[in-house]
Amino acid sequence: GLHKVFVYGTLKRGQPNHHLLQEAVGLARLLGRARLVDRYPLILTRYGIPMLLAKQGAGEVVEGELYEVDDDALAKLDELEHHPTLYTRTPTHCHLLTPSQQSHLPNSTSSPTPSSDPTASVDCETYMVYDTTDSALQQPHYRCYDVANLPEGLEMPPSAKDRSPELRAAIYESLLEIKRKMS
Repeated sequence: GLHKVFVYGTLKRGQPNHHLLQEAVGLARLLGRARLVDRYPLILTRYGIPMLLAKQGAGEVVEGELYEVDDDALAKLDELEHHPTLYTRTPTHCHLLTPSQQSHLPNSTSSPTPSSDPTASVDCETYMVYDTTDSALQQPHYRCYDVANLPEGLEMPPSAKDRSPELRAAIYESLLEIKRKMS
């Protein structure tokens, strides 16, 4: 079957893991730039990797891209996102942006108001992180991820295919730290 997936981080065009969608085994077709209907906190981890926290109503109206993918491409994305142990593929809704609504600068102060027209929203899935620590929620929230504009002090992560096993393990550990320790 076909699935609509909203991507907001390293899978977008121009970002380090976009090649996974370009070289997708199976189908991965860009439907357009999009933004989530609801607000969610998008934070950056130590390695500059974005995490969308499953805290509806907090944070920003996050911008990204909407793709239509088949089962094979979806399986690749699930693998990259460590679904469901780290990120969880979660049903949500987004709006496709018209050309006139294309990007607001990531740091502009005017926040777009979510459209309240339910007919315009698209059912999709995106990768969110559940059970996060309270300190994760206190980190700065972003609307639009761009690896070229990471805040100072965050290193740009190499694309997943270029990571050494050691770096891969270190990144995974740093991401797990954001999740609340399950007792």
